[in-house]
Amino acid sequence: MNKPIVSVIIPTYNRKDLLERAIKSVFSQTFQDWELIIVDDGSTDETRDLVENFQRVDPRIKYIWQNNSGAPAKPRNVGILNSSGEYIAFLDHDDEWLQTKLEKQLIMLESLPEVAFVACNVIVLSPKKNEFIVSPKYKGEKFVKKILEKNLILTASSVVIKRWVFEKVGLFDENFKFADDWDMWVRIALKYNFDFVDKPLVKYYWHGENRMIRTKIGERIRDYEYFVYKHWSILEKFPKAFDVNLRYLGLLNMQCGNVEKARHYFKIVLTKYPWSLRTLVNLVLSYIGKDLYDFALNFKRKVENFINKDKLT
Repeated sequence: MNKPIVSVIIPTYNRKDLLERAIKSVFSQTFQDWELIIVDDGSTDETRDLVENFQRVDPRIKYIWQNNSGAPAKPRNVGILNSSGEYIAFLDHDDEWLQTKLEKQLIMLESLPEVAFVACNVIVLSPKKNEFIVSPKYKGEKFVKKILEKNLILTASSVVIKRWVFEKVGLFDENFKFADDWDMWVRIALKYNFDFVDKPLVKYYWHGENRMIRTKIGERIRDYEYFVYKHWSILEKFPKAFDVNLRYLGLLNMQCGNVEKARHYFKIVLTKYPWSLRTLVNLVLSYIGKDLYDFALNFKRKVENFINKDKLT
């Protein structure tokens, strides 16, 4: 049996209702030389039955069940290790691909041998049916700087990666609870070129079950701390990224009432970069008490939202 060009990996856990839509969006692709690997992270619903029904129709589907790991990194890695395609594409179980997604990204990947992975723009759909488009926006060195500040790639579902990349940079870091994808894009971007199709090719459904929403703040702090200390030597070379990440750790700790720890992060930034006005303001505000700090932060957000709304009208 010939190896497929693309291995599509869907990690899933107890979302039979959403998984069917994701699978059907793979079936509907204009590019059809693929295998689909569904890694079930310990589901207790009827996920297995759903997948087996699809397998009866199409033998290109592989189903792997494992004990629950509580995070997407391990099922993604299991999928990679059981794949055979020249390219690896990820699809979260609650996302959906548009029909030409693989076709357009593969055209770009095959025409740009120096590029390691390609993303695309994403259509975000909220519960209120509001719709907007998110784009990675940046390329080259600018992308490296910006990806260190925050995860520019909204969802792993938007990415196709050349297989050899994982042999060079390694698999997803299973120490992360939710930021394993951000860590992976950073590791790749530091060594290889990135590009993206400037068209929306993925639908991302923003709902209460999205991992970033349901992740407890304590877990978010742990992941951000792990990310910062893992990439500390790199972040020090990019002052703004260093400032943004440690200031955000301070903000998260203030939300939890960990005032001393918040000040610790603010002071680290100011020791290295005393010109960071925003961090200085946060440090000063941390001495007025958590309630007043939260009030000032909420007021600031309302002003920013009002300004941004005014810009759009």
